[in-house]
Amino acid sequence: MKIVCLMGILPDLYYDEILANSRGAVEFAADALQKSIIAGLSENLKKPDVINLPYLRPWPKQYKKIFSPPSFIEECNTYVLNNKQFLNITGLNLLDRYRVAYNALIKYCKKNSSEDVIVLIYAISTPFIKAAVDAKKRFSNLKIILIAPDLPEYMSDDDGILRSYLKRINNRLLESFYRSIDGFVVLTKYMADRLISNNQPFVVVEGIYNPSDNEPYKPFNKSNKKLIIYTGTLDRRYNVMDLIETARWLNRDDFVLELYGTGDTQQEIIEISRTDHRIKYCGIIPRKEILCRQQQAFLLVNPRKGNMEFTKYSFPSKTMEYLASGTPTLINRMEGIPKEYYKYCFCPDSDENIKFTQLLNQILDMDIDVLKKIGDDARNFILTQKNPKVQTHKILELITNILNHK
Repeated sequence: MKIVCLMGILPDLYYDEILANSRGAVEFAADALQKSIIAGLSENLKKPDVINLPYLRPWPKQYKKIFSPPSFIEECNTYVLNNKQFLNITGLNLLDRYRVAYNALIKYCKKNSSEDVIVLIYAISTPFIKAAVDAKKRFSNLKIILIAPDLPEYMSDDDGILRSYLKRINNRLLESFYRSIDGFVVLTKYMADRLISNNQPFVVVEGIYNPSDNEPYKPFNKSNKKLIIYTGTLDRRYNVMDLIETARWLNRDDFVLELYGTGDTQQEIIEISRTDHRIKYCGIIPRKEILCRQQQAFLLVNPRKGNMEFTKYSFPSKTMEYLASGTPTLINRMEGIPKEYYKYCFCPDSDENIKFTQLLNQILDMDIDVLKKIGDDARNFILTQKNPKVQTHKILELITNILNHK
């Protein structure tokens, strides 16, 4: 058996260049999850092969260059990286990503024609899925497993007429491809209901945390000024403005709320920060720095609520990051987060803003040693039960199941 990952990681060799050429959000969370999957496969099996076309925003508005970083092959510590260059012009990038991915898969299948080939596709990417489905028509030894971190229809709240029309076309196209997929890796059990149409096997892997991401571990912060941090997308649908209002309602001056990321509320947050010194917009910084900052905080928060349909189909990656930091965490309940996580964080008993505010106020007055124990327990839970080896073992069991029933 040969395992090849069709992915879009940010290669270390061009990591800084990609950041420098990106305008707006960079796929840090997706990059981290993909690299954790690769690391776990390596721990459980052997070095997987990776055909890589980085997930970049398109030129000209969101990326400064019309081509992605150049093609190269690199023997990394935990995988063999075959990075592929593609044309990154808006619209044309989809066609070229398909062309490049398809040709790379055909070449790989020809080279390994005497073995079962398992292609793990990261994300519901139409070019990647079509490339694999078309390659499967030529090679009966090819099996496809789709790792679905998000459903496309919930990845944006842009309801423009043209965008909505294109979304409908893309979704119908994807639905026709799903029948050719041999197995699914989903982040929540509800996603399987939306993706599976042919009784294919699936496994739930809500996320993976790689312990090497934020070593060495720093002790819990005991500074007088209590640092509260939110990291991630600053979109209104994620209730970010509710968090801002919560901070403004608190009648105390012993905390600072820092927000990292970008989104449709960014300008509002900047304006509010000019009049309320307790609120600071900190922009976008590399993920390594984010993880370090999370460890230095007094409390990490996520105000996203579970009262919207899309929350059934998502597991916020920051949940795992927050708990792994060893810093106490405050979140709302969502159907996409398994119940076991709530033993390790603070959670109000309803989605009402006043409940979130009251609990936040209580936490700010709690004994530091109690908070440290909560943070330590949460960190241990993530590092022992959600690490790459444990989580990717579930994917390998899925592969075994597929091959045993072919």
